[in-house]
Amino acid sequence: MRRALEKIRSERIQFPDRRVAIERELSLIETRLHHLVEAVAQGKGTDFVFDSLRSEEARKKALARQLAELNDFENIASLDAKVLARNLQAKIKDVKALLGRHTPQARQILRKLIEGKVICQPVLEGGRPGYQFAATGTYGRLFNDTNDGGGGQGI
Repeated sequence: MRRALEKIRSERIQFPDRRVAIERELSLIETRLHHLVEAVAQGKGTDFVFDSLRSEEARKKALARQLAELNDFENIASLDAKVLARNLQAKIKDVKALLGRHTPQARQILRKLIEGKVICQPVLEGGRPGYQFAATGTYGRLFNDTNDGGGGQGI
């Protein structure tokens, strides 16, 4: 976590330049969209004009997403790593009980964390049978902002 935060902070110098470039392109797109809408209003709505409208709208949405991501990165870069770690530890202190109370959300989180298959091996522990689990995972998909059908509700 600390390395990721340091990487974002080192890239922070580029944020203002990227922001200006994105905002400039958004302004140009707004102008082109205005002209295309005017062409449609004047009865000059050809297939080319409508295709251009769709293309410009798609580009506008993509740039708006990039601008939102840039805002997110700026917010992350301003975080204090020690405070973040302390807050995270406090939130996961009772993770077993939390996951037990919210089984569907727990399964969703595990699907995002675990990469590939979970290997289960039977073991004897204190004379009692049980299982030992092994898997690889990543926190990246847990913090990804895309919605994988979870209804957009946080936990």
